[in-house]
Amino acid sequence: RTLECFVLGLTALKSSFDWQLGLSVFTDLKNAQIQPDQKAYAAAIRAMEGGEQWEIALSLINECNRTTTASSPPSSSTSTTNMMDVEVYDAMISVLHQAKQPERAYDLLMTLKNSSLVGHLDSYNAAIHWCVVSKNWKSAIDLLGHMLQKKVMPNSATCNGVLSCCDMGHCTNDAWKLIKFMRKYNIKMGRSALISGISCMRDRADKWDKAWGLVQDMENEAFQADIRVYTIPMQLLADDDIEAHWEKIIHLYHNMQLFALAPDQLAYRMFVRACDEGRQWETAMEAVHKMQNNKMRVGLDEYHHMVHACLASQKWELAIGLVDTMQVSNL
Repeated sequence: RTLECFVLGLTALKSSFDWQLGLSVFTDLKNAQIQPDQKAYAAAIRAMEGGEQWEIALSLINECNRTTTASSPPSSSTSTTNMMDVEVYDAMISVLHQAKQPERAYDLLMTLKNSSLVGHLDSYNAAIHWCVVSKNWKSAIDLLGHMLQKKVMPNSATCNGVLSCCDMGHCTNDAWKLIKFMRKYNIKMGRSALISGISCMRDRADKWDKAWGLVQDMENEAFQADIRVYTIPMQLLADDDIEAHWEKIIHLYHNMQLFALAPDQLAYRMFVRACDEGRQWETAMEAVHKMQNNKMRVGLDEYHHMVHACLASQKWELAIGLVDTMQVSNL
């Protein structure tokens, strides 16, 4: 039996999820007085993935590191990080990811990143997953930059994770660059990516057109939307130029209901404001009645816009009645 035979056997065991047999085969290899190489260690580590035996895998990578260090020439100036093959690191990161040890996977990827080695896409994705979990948005953006520098092409999982982090860090420009990158390379934007992309724009009225485009993308994909998908663009449109965009706000209000989303207080507020701008006093009053039926507070702004819409449409009596209601409500 040769080393190659053992490696082939260990590689085949990865898909069988029989980690105990994998460990047994690796032990047989060493008992046969065959020195395992890094491919053998990588295959043995991957065999631990099915059983989520990350602690055993960790002992194997430490053993591999010791073996590699011991076999290196004394005069070598290369660090142990660089001497251990990237395949071993990728295998270990994969095991840690499957075993729900994202922080350990991230730390190991950082070790790999600081070397001259280039990890596999799955290793970067595992590390970015930890960035999302730990809300470490700066590291996620940094990792994406490192991937592109090393010519590791991100996939949908990579980009969706980084977009989530951009949302956490309010990194509007980074988010939009990533969205353009995804479109350029036809990387599919999932539901979470679209929501994060829209959410990133929430403080930037000048980005209303980008948020508007993402909403249309989401509707075209028929994704189950989030209320923020509509309220954020509504707010951006209103803050940018309500006079120019009131029809778009009304369009968003109606579309959210087509997707079975009940308007929240912010949606109603923006809608009533748009109705005022468009002199649609009846529609504004209907919305306010819905707010009251849903036990939402109707504030001074809503009454102000209804009164203004009524006056603009020469509905004097209605306007006076609304003012009386405001006084009774101490508004």
